Formats: sequence, C-alpha cells, structure tokens
Amino acid sequence: MKKGLMLLLVASLGTTALAQGSFNFRVGGDLNGEFGSLGEYSSGNTEDYGYEVGVEYLKPLNEKFEFGVGIAYQKHAEVSGKTLFETKTIEGNIEREHSKGYEDFQGYNSVPVYVTGKYMLNNEWKYKPYLKASLGYSFNFGNESVHYIDKIENEDIVTDNESTAVNFSETYSTDVENGFYYAAGVGVEYNSFSLEALYQVNTGDLTIGNQKYDADYARVSIIFNYKF
Repeated sequence: MKKGLMLLLVASLGTTALAQGSFNFRVGGDLNGEFGSLGEYSSGNTEDYGYEVGVEYLKPLNEKFEFGVGIAYQKHAEVSGKTLFETKTIEGNIEREHSKGYEDFQGYNSVPVYVTGKYMLNNEWKYKPYLKASLGYSFNFGNESVHYIDKIENEDIVTDNESTAVNFSETYSTDVENGFYYAAGVGVEYNSFSLEALYQVNTGDLTIGNQKYDADYARVSIIFNYKF
C-alpha cells in the first residue's frame, strides 16, 4: 500500500509538472508538538521547537481550487525524556540533587512527499482566505540513542561551584520506520505571499531497545509561503 502511494505521488508530480502553475517556497515552525507515548522513556512531551523548509507546485484547476504536490524537510522537536526519580537535599552549603531517568533525545526527523489541495474562500478580497489539506508519505530518519542516567549533582550555594557524579548509565539504540503524512488548516494570501496555520501529523513507529512504540508526531505549525 505504501509503495502504491509513493508511485501515485511520483505520477502526480510528473503530471502536474507538465501543466502551467506556480512554485511556493515554504518555511515555518511548530507552535507546539507531541509524540505518541513512548512507555517509560517519555510521556510524549517535547523540548524546544521544530521547523521546516519545503517547496510546493500548485496548478489552478478553476478560479477557486488549486492542486499540486510538495516536499519538505522537517526538523522535529526533541522528545522530552521521562524522570523516574528525583530528590533534593541541602547539607550545609551544598545543595544535592539525585535523579534517575532518561535524557531528552531526538526521536526522528522527516521528509514528506505529498499531494495537496488549496480552496480559496473568497477571491475578491485583498487578503484572500483559503482552506488547505495535504496527504502523502513520510520518510523518517535521524533518530538517536536514548540515554538512561542515575546521577547526583552537587552545587555549592556560596561559591556556585558544581560537580556531577554518575552512579549508573545505559544507552538504548533506536530505529524509526517510515509512515504517512497528513495536514489540514487555513491560510490567507496577499499577492505572492501567504501565511498558513496547519495541524500536521507524521506517523511512524519507533523501536527503543526491543520494544516498538507508536511515535506519531502531531503539532500546530505556522508556515510562510512565497509564490514564484
């Protein structure tokens, strides 16, 4: 089924490229993001923010609807590692923090290839609102190992000197599978520029150690477009 979708996308790209249309250069960032729960390793929360750059080719089918294809490089937010144990104590001038858990890690990044449609709600206004939807295949890659650490951090509250002692650490390899990509949202167009708010999802299973987890990455993104 996935190979069939890939062939459909390639065929659509070739067909669309022969018709008169326009390219859209796209750049944007994620307002928030969440992965599927990864068991004891993470609750699915994220650290920092993801971003993307890409290009779409759109052909008008009538005065209100455009159809085309797109490709993007998407740098996803990091996965927030789960803390399993944490205590803080003060002994004299020393503040001691003992923690056990998993460090933040890069779940994966994606390059989706997709078909997309754009429906103009009103072509008469100066700022033209529209609806947008996309569906395609997500090539997922770049996952890194997950690190477990049991450590004690000491800080002298007078001198601010810090030291860390590691009691135990362990590393778990990861492997990510490709999946689907879909997005839907709204936008507004002004001359050659447009701004979109999209709900986007890249699906993919992430294996940590010997256990496979549903690691779909969902987020709301703001994307700026320039048509040329």
